[in-house]
Amino acid sequence: MQLRLFIFTILIFHSCILPVSLAQQKSILDKTVSLQIVNKPFSEIFKSISNQTGAVFSYGQSFNASQIASINCNKKPLKFVLNELLLSSSCSYKTKAQYIIVKCHKNTTIVATKINGYIYNAEDSAAIAGASVYIKQNKVAAITNKQGGFTLSHTGKLPALTINFAKENYKDTSLVLMNVAKNELIIYLYPKKKLPKIIEIEPIQAALDTSDIQPIPSLMLFQKVDGLFWKRLKKFNQNLNNISDTLFTNFSFSLVPKISTNSLLAFNTVNKAALNLLIGYSKGIEIIEIGGILNIDNGNVQFAQIAGVGNIVAGTSTGFQAAGVFNINQGNTTGAQFAGVLNHVNGNNLGLQAAGLYNASNEVNGAQIAGLLNTTHQIKGAQIAGFLNTSSKIHGAQIAGFINIAKEVEGVQIAGFINITQKLKGAQIGIFNFADSASGIPIGLLSFVKHGYHKFEIAIDETQFLNIGYGTGVEHFYNLPFVGYNLKNTNLITVGYGLGSSFKLNKYFRIALQASSQQIHDVRSQKIYLNQINKFFLGPEFRLNKKIALVAGPTYNLNIAQSNDPYYNISYQKIIPTSNTLKIENNLVMSNWLGFKVALKLL
Repeated sequence: MQLRLFIFTILIFHSCILPVSLAQQKSILDKTVSLQIVNKPFSEIFKSISNQTGAVFSYGQSFNASQIASINCNKKPLKFVLNELLLSSSCSYKTKAQYIIVKCHKNTTIVATKINGYIYNAEDSAAIAGASVYIKQNKVAAITNKQGGFTLSHTGKLPALTINFAKENYKDTSLVLMNVAKNELIIYLYPKKKLPKIIEIEPIQAALDTSDIQPIPSLMLFQKVDGLFWKRLKKFNQNLNNISDTLFTNFSFSLVPKISTNSLLAFNTVNKAALNLLIGYSKGIEIIEIGGILNIDNGNVQFAQIAGVGNIVAGTSTGFQAAGVFNINQGNTTGAQFAGVLNHVNGNNLGLQAAGLYNASNEVNGAQIAGLLNTTHQIKGAQIAGFLNTSSKIHGAQIAGFINIAKEVEGVQIAGFINITQKLKGAQIGIFNFADSASGIPIGLLSFVKHGYHKFEIAIDETQFLNIGYGTGVEHFYNLPFVGYNLKNTNLITVGYGLGSSFKLNKYFRIALQASSQQIHDVRSQKIYLNQINKFFLGPEFRLNKKIALVAGPTYNLNIAQSNDPYYNISYQKIIPTSNTLKIENNLVMSNWLGFKVALKLL
């Protein structure tokens, strides 16, 4: 449901940002005419224009068609010609398909509210389509059509207008229009000179060590999606590519991007505060932005940003960011991010990321908390996830309900099931722990360290059980699963598990500690009864060479068994070297004694 809402929102957004001006078709007013007429009535002038363009003129009695006029032009757009002809009169015109309707108003002073013009390449006079024309004073803008033409509406109340012209890969141009009646312009833009491409020959050097770089697929995927979003946005909003100027305003209000107090220049305007009823965009926020659905900022945002669905920021974010579904930032983020589904930061994060589902960031100095997944290249602080944490480097704590994955851990990994790292400098706590090397301690049911403790152990004790086990982990803390059978009564077998530790005294001697528990079973019995020996061992370990060590020492043993086992008296009791048996329940007895253990460790 959340994914559908996200897709629906993006579709709404794209439908709102498609510029209408790019869809303009060539109109009758864009056709060019050439006239050399001196002192002829308007009726003859209109007839000549009709012959060249196919335009049909319509006018009522209020227009004096016999009025004398003169015009001299060569391949000039029709709109310019009509503006010049009607400039001194109180008449205006409008078009409908090929029809041009002329109307006159008595005692009316005409003030131009539209500026018409064309933009050409100064080098070859080719028309420039997709150029931006805008007025900063009242934030109006237009985009040139395929013929390079534009119509720019303005208030007509300003004593002078500064009109700006911009196009990607062209030099920006500005024009101050002092005469408000002057409403036709031809502008030439100069292309920017392309610098010659310099081919650099790098000196031969040793290959870089990239072994500590761990790519994170989910983070890379979001980076690609985020980059594609801004690329498509620039494709559909030409002002993003053309205009390098930054405009400023104290407050902006928008319903959707087209219906905004900043109009078509919204993406070029930095707002101190913005209220977006549905969707809004800007070049940045200085204090606060609130959006009903989406806030989209092609710049930096600071202090507070709140959206019903999502916040999308191309620059840095500083302060508080909250959204019902997602926060997506391209730059660095400082402060706190809260989202119902996901937070994604392409840059670094200083502070807190908290999401119902997923958090991603390049580097984190603080905390990531997610219901499902956290991912980052490096974190100094804590990663806490309901299911999975991934990171290249951890300086702090990585805590997950199921699995933690990291390249290097300096701190602690705690997982409900599996911890995985290459370099461990600290502790791992989980059912299964895996590491390439460890200067810390993995604690779990089974820990495997590639460059750690790996020893087969062959042991015998006073009960005459011959056990074969495998120790895995690190010397200070290893796991020891083992199996065995009884030399005195071959019907008895055992399976057990132990924890051990070995402390180095010198090159040849160590102190060995072990605690183990083993279940004994008579193979003749079809039912399994409790018969458990718990053993605690302390003794010296002597290294014969790098691969062989001898261990011997005393043990304390505690046996708990079910006395109603039919083999208790004939098998089990005979291997226990004690008659000191205590009944603790109806069919449950306990015995304890001192014994010994001798073991051979093969490295």
